[in-house]
Amino acid sequence: MMTIHLSDAAAKRINELMTDAYDIGIRISVKAGGCSGYQYEFSKVSLTGDAGQDDIIVEHNEAKLYIDKTSATLIEGSTIDFVKEILRQEFIVVNPNSSFCGCGKSFS
Repeated sequence: MMTIHLSDAAAKRINELMTDAYDIGIRISVKAGGCSGYQYEFSKVSLTGDAGQDDIIVEHNEAKLYIDKTSATLIEGSTIDFVKEILRQEFIVVNPNSSFCGCGKSFS
Protein backbone atom coordinates (compact mmCIF):
# COMPACT_ATOMS: atom_id res chain seq x y z
CA MET A 1 0.00 0.00 0.00
CA MET A 2 1.36 3.42 -1.00
CA THR A 3 1.97 6.01 1.67
CA ILE A 4 1.74 9.34 -0.12
CA HIS A 5 -0.02 12.15 1.74
CA LEU A 6 -1.73 15.40 0.82
CA SER A 7 -1.45 18.27 3.27
CA ASP A 8 -4.49 20.35 4.16
CA ALA A 9 -3.02 23.27 2.19
CA ALA A 10 -2.47 21.12 -0.91
CA ALA A 11 -5.99 19.68 -0.72
CA LYS A 12 -7.44 23.17 -0.38
CA ARG A 13 -5.49 24.41 -3.42
CA ILE A 14 -6.49 21.40 -5.53
CA ASN A 15 -10.14 22.06 -4.70
CA GLU A 16 -9.70 25.74 -5.66
CA LEU A 17 -8.25 24.73 -9.04
CA MET A 18 -11.25 22.56 -9.92
CA THR A 19 -13.06 25.33 -11.80
CA ASP A 20 -14.43 23.35 -14.74
CA ALA A 21 -17.15 20.71 -14.39
CA TYR A 22 -14.80 18.24 -16.11
CA ASP A 23 -11.91 18.79 -13.66
CA ILE A 24 -11.52 15.90 -11.24
CA GLY A 25 -8.07 16.35 -9.67
CA ILE A 26 -4.37 17.06 -10.05
CA ARG A 27 -1.75 14.67 -11.42
CA ILE A 28 1.81 14.52 -10.16
CA SER A 29 4.34 12.89 -12.46
CA VAL A 30 8.05 12.34 -12.14
CA LYS A 31 9.85 13.14 -15.38
CA ALA A 32 13.47 12.80 -16.43
CA GLY A 33 15.19 16.16 -16.49
CA GLY A 34 17.00 18.83 -14.54
CA CYS A 35 20.55 18.67 -13.32
CA SER A 36 19.90 15.85 -10.82
CA GLY A 37 17.93 13.48 -13.01
CA TYR A 38 14.22 13.93 -12.15
CA GLN A 39 11.65 16.71 -11.89
CA TYR A 40 8.11 16.85 -10.56
CA GLU A 41 5.35 17.89 -12.93
CA PHE A 42 1.82 18.88 -11.90
CA SER A 43 -1.18 19.04 -14.26
CA LYS A 44 -4.96 18.99 -14.11
CA VAL A 45 -6.86 15.74 -14.60
CA SER A 46 -10.24 15.87 -16.30
CA LEU A 47 -13.06 13.50 -17.11
CA THR A 48 -12.10 13.66 -20.79
CA GLY A 49 -9.57 10.87 -20.45
CA ASP A 50 -6.56 12.14 -18.46
CA ALA A 51 -7.02 9.57 -15.70
CA GLY A 52 -5.51 6.14 -16.28
CA GLN A 53 -7.01 2.89 -15.04
CA ASP A 54 -3.79 2.04 -13.20
CA ASP A 55 -3.46 5.42 -11.48
CA ILE A 56 -3.12 5.57 -7.74
CA ILE A 57 -5.52 8.13 -6.28
CA VAL A 58 -4.75 9.91 -3.02
CA GLU A 59 -7.75 11.69 -1.51
CA HIS A 60 -7.91 14.24 1.29
CA ASN A 61 -10.69 16.71 2.09
CA GLU A 62 -12.45 15.86 -1.20
CA ALA A 63 -9.31 16.67 -3.24
CA LYS A 64 -7.87 13.98 -5.51
CA LEU A 65 -4.23 13.52 -6.46
CA TYR A 66 -3.56 11.12 -9.37
CA ILE A 67 -0.21 9.33 -9.64
CA ASP A 68 0.97 6.82 -12.22
CA LYS A 69 2.57 3.71 -10.74
CA THR A 70 6.08 4.51 -11.98
CA SER A 71 6.03 7.99 -10.42
CA ALA A 72 4.48 6.63 -7.23
CA THR A 73 7.48 4.40 -6.58
CA LEU A 74 9.75 7.46 -6.75
CA ILE A 75 7.67 9.50 -4.31
CA GLU A 76 6.73 6.74 -1.86
CA GLY A 77 6.56 8.17 1.67
CA SER A 78 6.23 11.77 0.46
CA THR A 79 3.90 14.54 1.49
CA ILE A 80 2.52 16.85 -1.19
CA ASP A 81 2.15 20.37 0.20
CA PHE A 82 1.24 23.79 -1.16
CA VAL A 83 3.10 26.94 -0.13
CA LYS A 84 1.96 30.48 -0.75
CA GLU A 85 4.44 33.24 -0.04
CA ILE A 86 4.84 36.81 -1.23
CA LEU A 87 6.93 35.93 -4.29
CA ARG A 88 5.88 32.36 -5.01
CA GLN A 89 3.09 29.86 -4.71
CA GLU A 90 3.58 26.25 -5.69
CA PHE A 91 3.01 22.63 -4.88
CA ILE A 92 6.05 21.09 -3.23
CA VAL A 93 6.98 17.48 -2.59
CA VAL A 94 8.58 16.64 0.73
CA ASN A 95 10.28 13.42 -0.34
CA PRO A 96 12.43 11.72 2.32
CA ASN A 97 14.00 9.46 -0.32
CA SER A 98 15.49 12.14 -2.55
CA SER A 99 18.25 14.71 -2.59
CA PHE A 100 17.89 18.00 -4.41
CA CYS A 101 20.37 19.74 -6.66
CA GLY A 102 21.60 23.29 -6.14
CA CYS A 103 18.73 24.83 -8.11
CA GLY A 104 16.14 23.07 -5.92
CA LYS A 105 13.98 22.08 -8.89
CA SER A 106 15.29 18.59 -9.65
CA PHE A 107 16.21 15.59 -7.53
CA SER A 108 17.92 12.23 -7.57
